[in-house]
This record gives sequence, structure tokens and C-alpha cells, in this order.
Amino acid sequence: RGCAVFPCSDSIASSETRHAAPPELTRLSPAFRSLETARAQFDYNRLRREGGLGSRLNELRSGQLVSTDETLVVTFKLAPQRSQEALGVLLGENVPIDASPEPVFDLAPPTSPMDGSRRSDLRLLNGEQRAAQNVFRGSSKD
Repeated sequence: RGCAVFPCSDSIASSETRHAAPPELTRLSPAFRSLETARAQFDYNRLRREGGLGSRLNELRSGQLVSTDETLVVTFKLAPQRSQEALGVLLGENVPIDASPEPVFDLAPPTSPMDGSRRSDLRLLNGEQRAAQNVFRGSSKD
């Protein structure tokens, strides 16, 4: 994506790799149905040609569709494995890493309700809220 122009960090690349597999898995079921349909059409065209009603061209066309759909099914089956291997390479491992489970973040519970968390985004939000409250209190004196 933007990696050619701007240097990508490992976290961005691993994030893109982590999300590369699920769309391939959702394409597998339609690819199987398409392959079954193409095979049925090929059988139909072959029987028609053998019966003297169909042409060799129709049989070849449907055979080409079967071949294309078989290639797509194999490609979609291998996509998750390739994504796992790419994620393993990006994270410096010598084995494929399965990215299907959601990551677990170990965050310590807040020590008091006022400090929020160690997350910088929540600290920023709390700081903005306190600043807005101070401005509001100060405006009531005007």
C-alpha cells in the first residue's frame, strides 16, 4: 500500500499480514461452488458433443473454466498458510504463526479511578476532560 513511498514499520506490516488471511477464507466457499458448477457444465458439454449436438469449442471453454476454478481453489486454500509464514518472518520466527485468535493485552488494572490507565490515549482523554472542566469553572466567574 503506502510502503513503497514511506518506510513501513514491522507493526504495520505484521498487522497487514494478520488481516490478509480472513478474506481468502471467505472466498473459498464461493470458489468451491463455482468449481462444482464448472465441472457440471463441462460434463454437460462433453455429453452433448458425444451425442452429436454440442461442439468441441463449448467443451474446451467449459474445461478451461474448470481449470481456472481449480487454480483459484488451490490459491485460496494456500493463502492462510502463506499469510502465517509471512507473519512468522515479520516477527522474526522460524515457524508460521497463526493469527486467527484475537490478541490478548495484559494491562494492569488502574490503581485509582482518577488515573484511568497506562494507555496514553485514555490519559490524553482524561486530561482533555479535566482541562475542559477547568475552563468551564473559570468561565462561571466571568
